[in-house]
Amino acid sequence: MKRASEKGATGGDSEEGSDNGGEDGGSLFSFGGKGRNVVDKSKERVDSEAIAQAALDKAMYTLELKRFLEENKTDEQRYEDVRKKIERQMDDLDNAM
Repeated sequence: MKRASEKGATGGDSEEGSDNGGEDGGSLFSFGGKGRNVVDKSKERVDSEAIAQAALDKAMYTLELKRFLEENKTDEQRYEDVRKKIERQMDDLDNAM
């Protein structure tokens, strides 16, 4: 009786964990058309695609909000931004001397 590691290494019985790469002998990591393996995601403990999509959506909504707020600033807010920028430039100039 062979151990499980020996079966996978020698290409014994075809099992789910086998890394033979399919019928054409392609590698598991090959990027060819027929040698590609489809990953069975039904056994995942978490839905990684949903998590990734939620992260992308959150980033997109954050950017959209930032753009909206920047476009709709009041004159007072713009004045404060310019004042802060000038103060930073003055501090940088003072520190450089």
